[in-house]
Amino acid sequence: MMKPNHPSAESKKRHEVAAMFDSIAPTYDRLNRILSVGTDRIWRNRAIRLGGVSAGQHWLDLAAGSGDVAQTGLRLVPGSQWTAGDPSIELLRILKNRPALGSVDAFLCGAEQLPFEDECFDGVTVAFGLRNFERPMEGLTEIHRVLKPGGKAVFLEFLAQESGGWGGPLVRFYLEKVLPLIGGLVSGHKHAYSYLAQSSKSFWSPTQLKNHLHDVGYGPIKMIGYMGGAVTLTIARVDKR
Repeated sequence: MMKPNHPSAESKKRHEVAAMFDSIAPTYDRLNRILSVGTDRIWRNRAIRLGGVSAGQHWLDLAAGSGDVAQTGLRLVPGSQWTAGDPSIELLRILKNRPALGSVDAFLCGAEQLPFEDECFDGVTVAFGLRNFERPMEGLTEIHRVLKPGGKAVFLEFLAQESGGWGGPLVRFYLEKVLPLIGGLVSGHKHAYSYLAQSSKSFWSPTQLKNHLHDVGYGPIKMIGYMGGAVTLTIARVDKR
């Protein structure tokens, strides 16, 4: 599965994002539960079920953090196989220490240069990490490369609000005011949670993400909005000919 990985100069953003997540790793899981009021578990369950994960399939979770998506996949779909990739070595250490994830191989990598052969995964998940990619378009292209024909890319993300979503103002207030305050108090790193809020505000809208996926070559694309459109689940299939 592995391909030769020819090192290239990593950008300042990748170093900074990795260092930021390394710094909040000790409180990462606890804060996710607190800050989402448990809804992050509901969204991951839906991503696994609606994404069509099946027993016998091999999925890659990128921006895997401490392994919540892979653990959800293994719990909901016994017999599925998971690999994890993340640029934060501290979060990957937590992942490897979770007993339920003993079967999961973990790789220190960014999405723009995946250390895997072409067409080797049945699916790829990215939960709230797409906006943190160093170069998102290159990340989408790499994900497309490693997916088998008929494979699926499944994204959960806070996307920039478009008109008509009732959840926008409430979520923006929460992300900009509440999240940095609570995140900073618990983790001691207010800047990290301020960055997470700002990155959500300035990232693509659902329409832009859909257009970019089409540009890369993804086939049918399904998008489902939650919390009044504040959170978007995107399922994009790869039709390679």
